Order: sequence, then structure tokens, then C-alpha cells
Amino acid sequence: MKYEIVIAKYKGKPIIVHALVLFALAYFVARYAIMDGVVMFVCYMVLILAHELGHAYYVTKYNYRLIKIKLYPIHGYCRFEHDKNYPVHPLVSAGGLIVQSIIVVIFAVFYLLLQLSESYTTLNTLSPLFDVFLFINLITIALNALPIPGLDGAEIWPYLINYLKKNRKTNKTTHKKPKTKFIKKSNQKENKQSSDKIVDIALMREKKQKNKTKLK
Repeated sequence: MKYEIVIAKYKGKPIIVHALVLFALAYFVARYAIMDGVVMFVCYMVLILAHELGHAYYVTKYNYRLIKIKLYPIHGYCRFEHDKNYPVHPLVSAGGLIVQSIIVVIFAVFYLLLQLSESYTTLNTLSPLFDVFLFINLITIALNALPIPGLDGAEIWPYLINYLKKNRKTNKTTHKKPKTKFIKKSNQKENKQSSDKIVDIALMREKKQKNKTKLK
């Protein structure tokens, strides 16, 4: 295809960058200083790639056929094939958000450590990295998790709702089971008590008969 470059391969499948990413580079350079803009552009493209590799990892893990990964200025996509008679595993849809969340945790811890150590020069030097991998990353996670068609949230939320409904049903059934056991135990106690009473009555009758024979 025109205006596309294969930069690497994952599991033998191409990772393609479209020429439109140059618009993202122009935006970052215009918005920030030249060096900071270039660094932020590279970090941003790495973030998009990490998101798509998260999808690709679960695609190959669950034996779907990976075709390619493609990166654009604002988003990317991971194309794969699967049997349409069966639903796609939810982790395939959530894979990108999982990787992004891991990146957020790593950079949040690093950021807090630098704040606590009061190494402000290092914070200023690494600010383009924190801007992308922490702050922009959080925004993209929030947007991508929305239940809107075309976003990952559209596939994740229905699965989560069904999962919660199933858990509620199973919890209700498990709460009912001890009641039946209690009823069974109480019935067993009642049966034992009634059998004991019958034995006592029989013994009393035998004693009365013996006393009668002695009086005779």
C-alpha cells in the first residue's frame, strides 16, 4: 500500500505505520518545543503500538489468526480472523487497556518516587515521558473504555454485565443451600426425638406388665 511503512514484525505479521502519523509529529512539535515535541511524538506512537500489541498478544494466545497491526496518528488497529460462530475471548478486546494500565502504574510509581525525593531537575527532564505515558495515557484509557461502537469498551462492558449477572445467580443459589441443610438437620433431630419417645413408651409398658405379673 502507498504511504505505509513496515517497521517491524510480531509473530511473523507486519507492524505498519501510515504516513499520516507525520501530522501527529507536526502537532507535538508545534504545541511544545522541538525536542520535547519529537520525544512526545515517539512516546505517543510507542503507546499506540503497546496498546495494539496487547490485543495481538491475546489474539495469538487464544489461537486466532493474526493478520497485521497498523498505526495511525490517533489510533491503531489489530486485524485478526476468528470463527464467527463463537464469540471472541474478552481478553482480546481488553488486552490493549491492560497494557496501558500497566504502563500507567509503572510511571505513576516512578513519578511519585521522584516527587518524594524532590529531584525536580529529573522531573523536568523526563516531563515529556510523564506527559505521554501517564497523563495522555490515562485520558486514552478513559475514552477507549467507553461503551461506544468501535471502541474496546463496546466489547468489554457487555461481557462484564453478563458476568456480574451470572455471579448474582450463583450467589443466590449458594445462599439457599444452607437453609435446606438446616431443615434436613432439624428433621433428623425431630425423627430422633420421636423414636426416643417410642422407645420410652415401650419400656414403660414392659415395666407395667412385669409389675402386674409380680402382683399376681
